Amino acid sequence: MTTVPRVFEPACDYPAELEAWWLAEAARRMEVPDAGLALERLEPIVSELSDSFTTDRNAGFGAYSRSPFAWLAYSLFYFPQTFMRLRWIAQEAGLRIAPAADRPRDTPLRVLDLGAGTGAAAAAWLTAWSRPPDLAVDLTAVDASEGALALLKDLIHDNRALFGPVDLTLHCADLRSETRRLPGEWDVVLISYALNEAFREATDHELRSWWRLLADRLAPGGVLLVCEPLVTSGIPVMVKLREWALEPGTDLHVLAPCLHQYACPMADGTTGWCHDVRHWRVSNAVQGLNRRLFRSVHDLKYSFLALTRQPVPGEDDAGYARLVAPVSTMNGRWSFVGCASDGCLRTFEVLHRGFDRQGRDAVESLERGDVVRFKSPVLLGDGLTYRAGL
Repeated sequence: MTTVPRVFEPACDYPAELEAWWLAEAARRMEVPDAGLALERLEPIVSELSDSFTTDRNAGFGAYSRSPFAWLAYSLFYFPQTFMRLRWIAQEAGLRIAPAADRPRDTPLRVLDLGAGTGAAAAAWLTAWSRPPDLAVDLTAVDASEGALALLKDLIHDNRALFGPVDLTLHCADLRSETRRLPGEWDVVLISYALNEAFREATDHELRSWWRLLADRLAPGGVLLVCEPLVTSGIPVMVKLREWALEPGTDLHVLAPCLHQYACPMADGTTGWCHDVRHWRVSNAVQGLNRRLFRSVHDLKYSFLALTRQPVPGEDDAGYARLVAPVSTMNGRWSFVGCASDGCLRTFEVLHRGFDRQGRDAVESLERGDVVRFKSPVLLGDGLTYRAGL
């Protein structure tokens, strides 16, 4: 019988320390006696924010400015979701490369968070990326909201046991213009759910020029992590960023999600757009705020790109693939669609026989975005499907 482990097993829990801190901070700033009452009063603000992000899509997310507690509402409902997305991305990228590996202990790691908000991306990276405990981090956070940055500052200061030594610098500014003014090179650059808003009215030429500038500011061995919402119309920004990143002279390499440096086989959108879908244990605060909102919060859907200055070891293996569709079960077999490390999109078929119950459960728990090695793939008579083991 066969038991199938995952190639990459991300942590699935949002840290209890962060949940507790945000609840206590909400009660303190709202001057209410307990977190439960704070959540009750924040619920309508979360509803307004949710409409701004989804149905209304107001320019500048106007709901942020209509309540002094909007960033608290955001941080209790959206911060955990952003944190988990970036933590998965950082963990996966960290399996392949570590920017702090050979760094002298007296040289801090320079981290730039563009469109930082209240710090979810930075918090995710600080807790996910393995680094020596005595290696300090110089974190520069850029956001257009003073209120968000004030909360980020308190978050980092009050949770030093969780984040380690961090020297924080705040810039209240537009990320597009501030990128040009910030000095030096960066070991880590984080951009989460910020480009879609910052470049909403921009041309491709403007985005491409800014992207090349940012690439030039990445230190040798540096890592750039970008996460954006999944889009259903038009060409996703991630497709453009990946294409531009691999242009001659840019000197960038893809860490993830791709297992290769070839042209994206999904770039035309005919087979859907490349994205991950991750299931997580929804935090108590998110559940409470969602009780009448009924948003889909259990599965986190997003597209991302992790890039580095370092060459990434590759392997042209037709059976080593990232799942780009849900696992399908039919007539005693599973069907998988994967983007393989040789740059091709393939369909794999694995028979149920030979798997015990634990093995079957493991296979059926695989998610879109998991990396799987299919053993000894053999092309079937249809010329499209590979029969393989796991």
